[in-house]
Amino acid sequence: MTVSTMTGTIVMHKCGHAHARDLSDTAASQRAKKAEWWSTQECKACAAETWKAKQRAKPLSKERKAEHAAHRQAALEDARRLDLPPLQGSEKQVGWGTDLRYDALRNLYVELVQSERMTEYDYDEQVITLARRINRAKFWIDHKESSVDDFLLDLTDPGDQNIDTENPF
Repeated sequence: MTVSTMTGTIVMHKCGHAHARDLSDTAASQRAKKAEWWSTQECKACAAETWKAKQRAKPLSKERKAEHAAHRQAALEDARRLDLPPLQGSEKQVGWGTDLRYDALRNLYVELVQSERMTEYDYDEQVITLARRINRAKFWIDHKESSVDDFLLDLTDPGDQNIDTENPF
């Protein structure tokens, strides 16, 4: 019978944060080496921030920037054409949400109208009309991987996804 015991060690990471590390899955002879190795690494939170900063600092190629700009322009033109409201949220959320809304509505059109599950009229009534009620970028971000049926359900009952005023009271 094997009895697993907790072998905890407090490790001071190179970022200055101290964390308890469970070394019970490490051979007894290797625990000191592993604890030493942990001390040369940033803690999980700092490592994540470092990675994010590096990702933000990576320059996009001119071609990729042009693709992003063309996609955003198409999304804005489509929103105007369909009379969709401007999205609310942080600057980053609004940009991303605008792109995601454009992609979602295009994908729904393909899945519903082009596959003949719905007529163009029904699509306009059951999708576009409902999409006009949603002005929070968060809705589109949260639904970026939703199935068609989940999307239709949540368009029908989006919860509190429309911001009428800044102060509702």
